[in-house]
Amino acid sequence: MGCIPHNSFQNLKRLEFNKVPRLKKWVESSPCHSFPHLEVLVVKHCSELTELSFSHSACCQRQEDVKVNWFRKLNMLVIEDCPKLLSFAPVPWTSSMCDIRIQGVGLGFWGLWLSKESYYGYSLEVDGKDDLDSTSWSWDLLAFDNLTELKRLEMNRCPPLPLHHLQTLSSPKGP
Repeated sequence: MGCIPHNSFQNLKRLEFNKVPRLKKWVESSPCHSFPHLEVLVVKHCSELTELSFSHSACCQRQEDVKVNWFRKLNMLVIEDCPKLLSFAPVPWTSSMCDIRIQGVGLGFWGLWLSKESYYGYSLEVDGKDDLDSTSWSWDLLAFDNLTELKRLEMNRCPPLPLHHLQTLSSPKGP
């Protein structure tokens, strides 16, 4: 894929990459301008995808601001069966919580699910791989500052959550 002109997809609400074997990287320098109305992002079965990169562009917010809202209206993110995917921005990408389902990627976990449940409110479940290699795992894949509404946290086969991340959460409940 080549370069796409700025402001090309102003009204796009859903973007889906499904079975795109030649897709290796999606690098977007100004997603808040290119996709201001994006609500659903689905990336499935992209066997060669290694990177989903969204830079801290000044167009979105000041570069010093770590809480960048790349897709302000995003309410669903699905990334499945992209075994070489090793790099993407920490999720969720916005402080307004959304449903997230990530599984079958090349990182140190099998699956990560963030959703709103009727009983608990927002719930996060992270399942590590059976053959957990601590060098392939990083809690930095989660934007803990954007998880303030989290009420339930379940971790299976995961390394311990560092205290500084745990302290950013309000009061999650166990299973």
